[in-house]
Amino acid sequence: MTRYCAPTQATQATQATQATQATQQPIIRAVALQIGTRVGPFEVTGTLGAGGMGEVYRARDSKLGRDVALKVLPDHLVDSDRLARFTREAQVVASLSHPNIGAIHGLEQIDGRPVLVLELVEGPTLADRIAQGPLPQDDAVSIARQIAEALEAAHEQGVVHRDLKPANVKLRPDGLVKVLDFGLAKLADQVQDDRSLRLEADQNPTMSPTITSPAMTGVGLILGTAAYMSPEQAAGKPADKRADIWSFGVVLWEMLTGRRLFGDAESTSHVLADVLRAPIDFETIPAGPLRELLRRCLDRNVKTRLRDIGEARVILGRAIDPPVVARDVVAPRRSVVVPWAVAALLAVAIGVEDWAPWRSEPERAPVRLDVFLGNNVALTPDTLGRTLLLSPDGTRLMYVASVGGAPHRLYIRRLEDLNDRIVEVPGSEGVTAAAFSPDGRSIVFVVVTRVYRASVDGGAPLRLAEVPSVANQVTWGEGDVILVSGIRLGLLRIPANSGPPVPLTELAGNELIHAGPEVLPGGKSILFIAGGPTDVTTIEAIPVGGGMRKLILPNGIVPRYIPTGHLLYLLKNTLFAIRFNPQTLQTTGDPVPLVTDVKTTYSGLVAVGGFSVSDDGTLVYRRSAGGEPSVPAQQASSTVEWIDTSGKRLPLVRAAAGYFDPRLSPDGTRLLLTTLRGSGPDIAVHDNSDSAPRQLTFDALSVDPVWIGRDGRHLLFLKLGPGGLSQFPGGVLHWARTAGGDSQPVLTDVRIVDIGNFNPETNRLAFVALDGAFNKPSTVRNIYTVTMTEENGQLKAGKPERFSPPQFFEIAPEISPDGRWIAFLSTKSGRDEIYVRALSAPPGGVRFERQVSTNGGRNPRWSRVKSELLYQSGEQIIAVPFAVEGDTWEPGTPVVRVEKLGGVGWDLAADGRIAVVTPVAPAGGKAPPPENTIAMVQNFFDEVRRRVK
Repeated sequence: MTRYCAPTQATQATQATQATQATQQPIIRAVALQIGTRVGPFEVTGTLGAGGMGEVYRARDSKLGRDVALKVLPDHLVDSDRLARFTREAQVVASLSHPNIGAIHGLEQIDGRPVLVLELVEGPTLADRIAQGPLPQDDAVSIARQIAEALEAAHEQGVVHRDLKPANVKLRPDGLVKVLDFGLAKLADQVQDDRSLRLEADQNPTMSPTITSPAMTGVGLILGTAAYMSPEQAAGKPADKRADIWSFGVVLWEMLTGRRLFGDAESTSHVLADVLRAPIDFETIPAGPLRELLRRCLDRNVKTRLRDIGEARVILGRAIDPPVVARDVVAPRRSVVVPWAVAALLAVAIGVEDWAPWRSEPERAPVRLDVFLGNNVALTPDTLGRTLLLSPDGTRLMYVASVGGAPHRLYIRRLEDLNDRIVEVPGSEGVTAAAFSPDGRSIVFVVVTRVYRASVDGGAPLRLAEVPSVANQVTWGEGDVILVSGIRLGLLRIPANSGPPVPLTELAGNELIHAGPEVLPGGKSILFIAGGPTDVTTIEAIPVGGGMRKLILPNGIVPRYIPTGHLLYLLKNTLFAIRFNPQTLQTTGDPVPLVTDVKTTYSGLVAVGGFSVSDDGTLVYRRSAGGEPSVPAQQASSTVEWIDTSGKRLPLVRAAAGYFDPRLSPDGTRLLLTTLRGSGPDIAVHDNSDSAPRQLTFDALSVDPVWIGRDGRHLLFLKLGPGGLSQFPGGVLHWARTAGGDSQPVLTDVRIVDIGNFNPETNRLAFVALDGAFNKPSTVRNIYTVTMTEENGQLKAGKPERFSPPQFFEIAPEISPDGRWIAFLSTKSGRDEIYVRALSAPPGGVRFERQVSTNGGRNPRWSRVKSELLYQSGEQIIAVPFAVEGDTWEPGTPVVRVEKLGGVGWDLAADGRIAVVTPVAPAGGKAPPPENTIAMVQNFFDEVRRRVK
């Protein structure tokens, strides 16, 4: 399928020239749309262009308030067989979810013709940019690398572009490159037997039509644009992904030289002849990796041509990345100027002359600063992953934050940039951990189970690997050693240029996690922590290639070696240092406490602290309020509040405890809660009075309650295994009476990780199972539904039915009040988004599905009295009206219902009020530090040398 974009003036001029130079050959036309024509929710506002595959219009999406491109396909694609085939291929191409690929938003129809709804990408084309002259090498390589990443993502899905050219590459103002017009290879199959199609443009062979037919050759259709075709395409032979590699080489050659490689001939036929035979002057390109890359890409012998575009991406990365400097060579000290932090100088231990940056004494006093990130910035409330980091050279700060109430994302800030430039890392919504590369030019980050690599200067991330469970720890050490870990994962090694993860450690005994990995200088050993069901974690070492473990310290977290010859680690909220030899793995002397207010979060399984140290001796960390390590927000002391339809907050549950999983009864008069106490989680019910919630379970193993039926007499919940939260996820479904009494198990052979809701109209429950097949453990989460009926006073379950396709990760299901739809969270776009899918398919058809959120979403909730779906996006609650027409569900314009939720769990009442669990500070405790401020200590290494002998 094709993606189209807003043309620049240069592009419009080119299109006008083409229109005036058109030959008299018959052109297949699509139906013409007038300004003001409506196609579904889209209103045509202008034209964008036309081609052999249809006409393209600018349109306004009346529901989501955005501009899109509409492509109306021509007559030859509207017969029933081709239309069905086209629809299937549109679905394949729509699955290409990648930041560097223009997106397909949907498929509509007008007068029986299919209409593609495409992403509208603003900015000039690469053709416009090349017309201005050669690109600087750094710019050309950056653009080429993003093009390669787009092609690599498509090739991995079996999609070949076949029409890559500068006119199909858009350069957005923010530096992101978008490759358009994917899917031509799929369209080729539909018209391969249509010998009547003949489109020519000899007057402008460099912009020849996408589909041409060489006169009287009898070979069939030639796919692509003549000047950028591969030799096998030009000869009318079968072509695979290596055709894209040839076209990529042509585009890169033109970026570096500013002129066309092929295309100065007088006709399309002459251009094709040049593609097949004309010599290529590689000496035009300076000697080096780029020339060699072009030789491999522009090899006319397809068998010896570069076979994988991923190899080109790696070469391009090396072309701009400087050599890695050995980590054990300490760079000369310098002073980092932080323009946005210097006003917050807190303390200087001695006089100005003793710490001034121009002095060269071996020891300087620490300079302590508070770094203010901005009024609209809120750092992630928990620190279970490394989400605050300095680059090795100390020039960049990377952190996870919510900006303006948006979902948490990864941001990179140059400390020496007087313009205060901040880079938002694309595709980082929902990030759980991140790390810099040893040279500081790249980063690696984790989103749930996906591991990505990206440049520190922006651009689309490369997906490196998928790990089998949620990962919240990552590091990147010498020798391109990338390590990730998570609960019950052990340490996994990820290839720096993509590939499957390789296990490095195995959990032993009652261990539940290996975390905090750190590659030591020399790249031979790795530090990590091993934790079990208690709060004691050992610091150990293991060879990079695996092998025997060595105990380093009996307790501590976040081990970090620094070039002074010391090991840093956290214990509770205190940062310690001890002498350490990274070759012999021996500590000497006693540990010395250095900083006593580092925020440390304890999850009930392992504690993680937020601090980072650069090679030049700068320390950054998040301050704690003092006392013991904090707990994640959902385990902190909290109350429950109402947020009414005007935004006013009123108390609902006054008694403070560790509440989460709030669920309102159908009539809104009672509230189910999971309460977390010292021994573990239990279920309680609250009747909206001033009294404390009444406890229903007493086993310290019960979570995730939902109501059953309309009268609220029964509830369902999960009962965890003997390890409780430390062994989560996974539990057995139980039911109980809200009046009290023993609970009874249901679906004992199903390992459930999340209960959705129960629909009384259909007696159907939605839930999430951890396995694709029951009794076969897996890390894939799929949604199932099951009927629940009461027989002789007992709740009975039917046979579970799969709702999710097996390959997808889908959670948080909510059945609509009418029982026809399920709203759920899926990560198939690369981040958490809310979708609505029909519970069942029409006879002989497929289940209808529509994406609802576009900027991240979770926790969907249906209104019981209005045609409205609510979900959470960052700190906001978004309400989306909808309409149901036959077998389709169409969302309307979303509105912000709650600007700042300020809680860790919520539910929706029938009257529109929202019940939200709100954390509270413990009585007599210190107020927590601001969420938009971090602490910085310069000259930290001098302090370590002075105090830790």
